[in-house]
This record gives sequence, C-alpha cells and structure tokens, in this order.
Amino acid sequence: MSRVPLKNSRLLRTSALATSALLLIAGCAGTPSADTSSAASGSSAESATPTPTPTATPTPTPSYKPASAEGPAENVPVPVMPAAAKEHTEEGYKAFVEYWVALVNHAHQTRTTDVIAPFTSSKCGSCQNILGSSEYMMTQGKWMVGGDWTVVGSYTDMTKNSGGQIQGLVEMRQDRVDMYSGPSKRENTEKASTIKLIVILQPSEKGWIVVDIGTPEGASK
Repeated sequence: MSRVPLKNSRLLRTSALATSALLLIAGCAGTPSADTSSAASGSSAESATPTPTPTATPTPTPSYKPASAEGPAENVPVPVMPAAAKEHTEEGYKAFVEYWVALVNHAHQTRTTDVIAPFTSSKCGSCQNILGSSEYMMTQGKWMVGGDWTVVGSYTDMTKNSGGQIQGLVEMRQDRVDMYSGPSKRENTEKASTIKLIVILQPSEKGWIVVDIGTPEGASK
C-alpha cells in the first residue's frame, strides 16, 4: 500500500489541609464559688465546641488555549473514546475512525504522540509520517494554526482480509492551516482540502488499531 502524505499533518489536583484542635483548660486553686463554677462550666462548654474543618478548594483546571500566531496551543484536552468505538461492528469502525482522527488533531496541537500511539501500528508507514510531523514541529519549535481534520463520511462492508483486518473508505477534510516558526513568523499557508483514503483497522481488546492508510488506488485487497 502506498503511503499517504497528509499536508502539514499535525489530555484533580488534590490539596491537603491540616486541621488543628484547641484545648481550653480552666482551673483555679481553692474552693470554687458559685460564680467561678458557672464560669468554669461556661469555659468547658466553649472548649467542647468543635473547630470547623476547612474544606479544600479545588484547583481550577487550566483552560484550553488554541494555537495562534503568537504561540502553539496550550492545555489541549484529550479526546474521550466513545463506547461505540470499541465495538467490532460497522458503527464501531466509523466511531473509531472519527476518534482516531481526533487523536491526530490532538497530536498536531500538542506536538506529541503519546496519546495516539497505542492506537496506531508502528508498522503503518503512512501513520508514522503523520505522527512524525507532530514530533518534527516540536523539535523545530514550529506549530500549526488551524489544520484540523474532520471525517466527512466513511463506509465499510466489514469484510475481513486474511489477517482478520477490516478496511473502509474514509473521506476527510482538513481546514486551512498556517505554519509558524515563531511569534508572528508565518512560514506558509495551505488551503482547506478534502481527501479520500482507505483506512485498515485491526480489532483489538481496546477497540481497534490503525494498521494501514492509503489511497483507494493503492489499497491492498
């Protein structure tokens, strides 16, 4: 299968509070009078009142900051895998492809591949080209603005090949992307584009793994 170069392809803190108790001891020498007894009783009542325990204040989660001309994205949320994406059905195939594309966008924004790697075969050359672009941007101090991928549509007849893998036809659209090498230093721009790809998945215990991507003309039977 031929490799498919995708243009400019691009997850509670707890705080502990220590509590302290105050012990009030009242006493005097000699025989207490009625007044002193009353006072002592009052002091004991006060000392018996429990000290309110302060409650921990949750640390606010840093807000997501999209990439801009001034810098790369920050605090990018990790896509949540839908339950349907774990099913080995036609709907499961489609749901997983959409999830995987969301992971591609996450990789491009964070310029890291830790999240998407477990769902991608290391033997998928086209996949590694996609992921490699994210790591390249990090090492070069570059970032993308825009360029998110969206699944327009997908189809699979769920026919398995000799390796038990399922392939389908997926149409994806990429938004316009601007590449920056520094604050306000735009290197180039790519217009929005649409592409059709054959995406082959391997069923796994965690859902699926992308094992190959290619153009329809270069797809293996």
